[in-house]
Amino acid sequence: MLPQNTHSVVWIVALMFTALSYILCQAFSFLSFGEGNAIFTSSTGNISDVYTTEITPAGWTFSIWGVIYIFNACWLIHLFSTICRTSRNGGPVYNNPTIVSVVFLVVYTVNMLLNVSWLLLWDRTLFEVSLVILVLITLTLYICLVDYHVRINHFVKIMATQHKSGSYSFPCLASKWRLHIRNVVHHSNALEFDDCVDLSSRPVADGGMYYCLIYTRR
Repeated sequence: MLPQNTHSVVWIVALMFTALSYILCQAFSFLSFGEGNAIFTSSTGNISDVYTTEITPAGWTFSIWGVIYIFNACWLIHLFSTICRTSRNGGPVYNNPTIVSVVFLVVYTVNMLLNVSWLLLWDRTLFEVSLVILVLITLTLYICLVDYHVRINHFVKIMATQHKSGSYSFPCLASKWRLHIRNVVHHSNALEFDDCVDLSSRPVADGGMYYCLIYTRR
C-alpha cells in the first residue's frame, strides 16, 4: 500500500465508532462501581470479594484499569490529532502510512463492546460465559497488536522518511494484563464457583495455567 495524500472517510468513520464504543465502555464501567442501579445489581469489586479464590489479587491491584483507560484515552486523542496533522509529503499523518488500519479500529471497537458484555455477565455471576467473553477480549487485542506490528515492519522505511510516528500501541497494556493476570483469575472463578471440576483439582489447574504463562515468556 502506497502513502495517500487524501483523507479516508472509511478510516475516520471507523475511528468515530471506536471512540463512541470507548465512551460507552467507560459509562458502563463507571456504573459497575455502584450498586442497585438500573443496570448492575452489585459492584464488580463486591462480586470479586464474595467469589474470592486463593489467587485473587488484592483490591488495589485493579487500579491498573485506571492507568489502562487513561492511556487508551490518550491513544484515541492522538489518533484524532493525526487527521489534522500532515506528513512531509503533504498528506494526513494517519494515512502516510496507515499504521492503525480500519481492521484495527473495527476489531478494537468489538473489543470495547465485549468489555461491556463482560461487565453485565460478571454482574450476573455467569462465570463460564464471561470467561469465554474474556478470552475473546484478549484475542481481539492480540489481533490489533499483530496487525499493528505487521504494518510497522512493512512501513518502517516510509515512516523514517515521512514523519516520526507517535505511539499507536497503548492497547498492549490491556492485552498484557488480561492474558497474564485477569484470565487466570477468572479461570479460577469459573472452575470453583461453576462446579466445572472437583475443588481438589482446581489448584493444579490454576498452577498449570500460571506455569504455562511464565514458561511462554522465557
